[in-house]
Amino acid sequence: MNPQKGLVIFGTLRDPALMTLVLGRDLDPYESEWAVLTGHSVRWAKGQNFPLLVTDKAGAAQGLRFTRLSAQDYARLDYYEGLFGYRRRDVGVMDASGTWHTAEVYWPIAAQWEPGVLWDYDTWHSEFGAQNLIAAADKMAGFDAAPETVRHIAQRRVYENFFAVDEYDLQFRKFAGGFSPTVERAVFVGGQSAIVLPYDPVRDRVLVVEQFRAGAYGAGDDAPWTIEPIAGRIDRGESPQTAARREAREEAGLTLRDLLPVAASYPSPGTTTEFFHVFVGLCDLPDGIAGLGGAVAEDEDIRSHLLPWAEFDARLMAGGFRLLPLIAAGHWLARNREGVRASA
Repeated sequence: MNPQKGLVIFGTLRDPALMTLVLGRDLDPYESEWAVLTGHSVRWAKGQNFPLLVTDKAGAAQGLRFTRLSAQDYARLDYYEGLFGYRRRDVGVMDASGTWHTAEVYWPIAAQWEPGVLWDYDTWHSEFGAQNLIAAADKMAGFDAAPETVRHIAQRRVYENFFAVDEYDLQFRKFAGGFSPTVERAVFVGGQSAIVLPYDPVRDRVLVVEQFRAGAYGAGDDAPWTIEPIAGRIDRGESPQTAARREAREEAGLTLRDLLPVAASYPSPGTTTEFFHVFVGLCDLPDGIAGLGGAVAEDEDIRSHLLPWAEFDARLMAGGFRLLPLIAAGHWLARNREGVRASA
């Protein structure tokens, strides 16, 4: 159970029949209450028969807040929403009495659809509700037929500030059969990040940034300033590509022409929910482009360095970098550099 936080539904699962089907149980009429998420709106996905929750400074999305969902309820909801590429994330909502709560919503892992006009529940229900129930029954049959793999017993948020830490009590299915004893696992909740190594294929040079990192300091590193690619969190409603372009402007004053995907992966799934979208960004890197940058509001102090490819590659091959996303992007570029230059 997660009564302190709750889950807010803004789209089709507001339909009691659909929610009942997905949960596999009857709903208590007092199980939910109305809540509002400001700065967002619910819009039709263009060309589709379902809605999207999107950022909208002038908007106020109205949804249903559920605070008595069980671990099994969350498992079924996660399965259903996961089929469409959605995962839970935290937001702040206001209930009917004007009280603010931290809650969760389902948010797309990546921007897959373009938002259209404002969504209307009654229109959706009359035109698509019946066929949505048929499709959902077919999808949830897959969950019911699938063997149980993880038993979610309890969850606690033990720290929340710039990042968060959750503790889980759970059992997982073992390769040899049966379930593990109940184990406690702590997870660092870090969100998704866009990471980009700027490269000028004409001048054959890259740009890297340098900044103080508390993690390196906490590890006892005598030099907690690390050489990195440009990186930053993906804001709500942003695609990884949009975030990469925004961070390039903020950290180094760069305008990226093209983004070449390197990897989309977990950096350390044993301890963190973080998910990295790594790119090589094609751009112009003339002499004098390196300097100081960073978002003042975030107390960033960033220095950029312009490196000829030969110097960067020699340092890469000698193990001179200490950041895995930079190493991954550097080796990808080393392998694909000739083709990238030829295309440029």
